[in-house]
Amino acid sequence: MGIDWSQAPEGATHYRAAGGMYYGGFYRHEANGDWFFFVDGSWEFMGAPDESEAHPLIPRPTKPEPKEWDGETSFPPMGAKCEVQMGSYWYAGEVIGATKEAVWFKSDDRSDYWTIMNGLSIRPIRTQAERERIDTIVKAKYAAEDVVGFEVDEAICAALYDANLLRKPAEEVGREELAELSAKALTVRCGTMLEEWQYDTLADAILSKYNLTEK
Repeated sequence: MGIDWSQAPEGATHYRAAGGMYYGGFYRHEANGDWFFFVDGSWEFMGAPDESEAHPLIPRPTKPEPKEWDGETSFPPMGAKCEVQMGSYWYAGEVIGATKEAVWFKSDDRSDYWTIMNGLSIRPIRTQAERERIDTIVKAKYAAEDVVGFEVDEAICAALYDANLLRKPAEEVGREELAELSAKALTVRCGTMLEEWQYDTLADAILSKYNLTEK
């Protein structure tokens, strides 16, 4: 008979089936060697239990350590920490089951469970540095749009970040350098041309709202 560990009381480390002289139920073994038996809703101290081949003390299974997944295979292995896309948002969580065709995913934030069939909607979890990069780029984009009054392509702010212009004090960032790089980013990455005054306005917008990025 399988053991339903979801019903185990907090702190339970072992289980033993009833039989003969042995009490059936959950046990707790502490680091100092003490043993406790769970009865009538509480832990009762007991001596060290006898060993029995017929009625062994079964240790509680340990949760597997989260595995790294590089995203190269179609689906991550069981236990991998990753992110799953639902709508426009990515949720971090853990793979709790996997086959060659699908994975079963548990969200960290909402404790939701999802079955993922499409490999494109799951990716390796981002590092703290990657999260900070994206956060800074998005803040710079919104800061610029608030002032210039038109949509700023995220590729511009990504180029500014990668050139280290969003990661040093505002007084060290040159207006001409920002305008020039913004123009280059739009032309090369987006194939879009703006008027020269718009590049200058964009540079002024980022500088005027620079404290928003705190970089």
